[in-house]
Amino acid sequence: MEFTEAIMREDKIKRLPKQWGHWCRLTGLRKEGRKGGRKYRAGWAWFSLQGRGRRFRVSCDGTLDVSCREDDFDRWANSYVTGVPCPKTEAEFRKAIGDLLVAARAHDAEYDAMTTKAKPDRYFGISLPRGEE
Repeated sequence: MEFTEAIMREDKIKRLPKQWGHWCRLTGLRKEGRKGGRKYRAGWAWFSLQGRGRRFRVSCDGTLDVSCREDDFDRWANSYVTGVPCPKTEAEFRKAIGDLLVAARAHDAEYDAMTTKAKPDRYFGISLPRGEE
């Protein structure tokens, strides 16, 4: 048995619930990508979603993941925030999306606080006059 076959057999999620597309539309999510593309029209396009200013995905581990803001998104390896087990019912799906968005907003607030710094009043050991800051 080849390595790739072993990996494929270990996937925890093979199919999404039949109503997945309907649930996504109700919560404001849509397929990621171009509308005319072959992958967009295919069934596996529902594994990658976008909406509400973020990207969502269903990973091979059977989790529904959320990324950082769309503006900061680079790729999943750099943009992953958190994930929950893949929901099986509409109520679980709505709760999962709500929980993911709350966690992502908390992550964004922490990130913003970390990256936003007060302007220094000294540059290279030289004090600036009061009007030139």
